[in-house]
Amino acid sequence: MSVGLIMPISIILKPGDPSPGANAVHSSMLTRLQQRMRAVAVIVLAVAVTIATYAGGTGEYGEPLDMITIHAGDYSFRAHTAGDPQDPPVILLHGFPETSFMWRSLQAVLAERGYYSIAFDQRGYSPDARPRGRGRYTLDLVAGDVISVAESLGIERFHLIGHDWGSAAGWAVAATYPRRVLSWTALSVPHVDALARAIRDDQAQYEASAYMRLFQFPLVPELLLKSRDFRRLKAIWQDSSPEEVEAYLSVFSEPGAVSAALNWYRANYRSLTGQERILPNVEVPTLFVWGRNDPAILQTGPELNSEYVSGPYTEHFLDAGHWLVQEAFPELSELILDHLVVTRNSVR
Repeated sequence: MSVGLIMPISIILKPGDPSPGANAVHSSMLTRLQQRMRAVAVIVLAVAVTIATYAGGTGEYGEPLDMITIHAGDYSFRAHTAGDPQDPPVILLHGFPETSFMWRSLQAVLAERGYYSIAFDQRGYSPDARPRGRGRYTLDLVAGDVISVAESLGIERFHLIGHDWGSAAGWAVAATYPRRVLSWTALSVPHVDALARAIRDDQAQYEASAYMRLFQFPLVPELLLKSRDFRRLKAIWQDSSPEEVEAYLSVFSEPGAVSAALNWYRANYRSLTGQERILPNVEVPTLFVWGRNDPAILQTGPELNSEYVSGPYTEHFLDAGHWLVQEAFPELSELILDHLVVTRNSVR
């Protein structure tokens, strides 16, 4: 791919002036253009890899949920709720490139089993919680959003479930606010320090995380993801229901939404490649579920995960990929329900 992009530029700008000085200028220009074109070509490849990584299977879907707006701190968040507000609360955190709509099948099951669930469009995905600048999307800030949402709803303690970046945010909540979390369920992504260690020490994981590094480029990833009527994002959602795709597109079509979603990568990737601890160990009861066929999160991080949980810990490795809700919903939902029962009788 990169050769096809670079060679025409090389032919057009091939030095032909007999002056050595002019040749040097042309050569310098050619080198810079080639470098930039290579960078663009690599990003295109990275997006293609991301699409292959994130393509999932079909899932089961529940009935339409209640939509509310939660005013929390300086922001307002769109949210889907299900169940009786007097029942034990469960907060659900989505990842990229999805929204709170991803949880509707699980929310229907939770309501049937006597839980009140809240799934909100996180920072960057809600239009009134979309600050500018990558520095506004660090894990400590998105974890603070979860606590603000709970407090706005009058919820003191809650069960917490997250997937993908929602899992990373959930690890931050469980590690930083352990007294607020009744139980924690992480899907696909291990403790961020386990993931960071895997990226540093496992070459295969480092290579699998290439798209994260390439999302650090300004503007070009946004252009690629939005080009041709969001063709690349639609490819990621190819096995989602029409209702899901419509819901996701409605969010990513909003001004600034794509950049805000990418800012989660831009704000946190440096810490994932550093040497310092990112979060403390987690002490709350924890369930971790990972798919053995996940091409984005390879085996090393999940195998290290237990070292970063000091409290009660259960893990299950399923024969599935990254999109556990879509690919393994019956088994996954039972694992989650069993884990919630452990602290079912805890007070709000």
